[in-house]
Amino acid sequence: MNCIANVQPMLFFNINNLKFFIMGKMKQIAEIIANNDVHVLRRLIKVSQAANRNEVSFLGKTYSIDDANKILLYMYNEQAKYNKVRGAERALERIKNTDSKS
Repeated sequence: MNCIANVQPMLFFNINNLKFFIMGKMKQIAEIIANNDVHVLRRLIKVSQAANRNEVSFLGKTYSIDDANKILLYMYNEQAKYNKVRGAERALERIKNTDSKS
């Protein structure tokens, strides 16, 4: 019975949150980039700065404002690359679709 009590709260845990929890930090950052959610870190940094704090809590870890800004810069660069690749893939799909209709 005690074992069931320990497992039951996990039933209410969203499977997407579970995947996010299990992944390493770089995989979590890659998922944020793929979902175009980079703005979340930017907002966290702004809130911390407005509250005169020198730290930002992000992905379950506390970073200095400087380190968080470096992570944000990395994420923006990677998101730009990701969006460029996705745009090229979509263009190729459109070309293939128009060729198959002809």
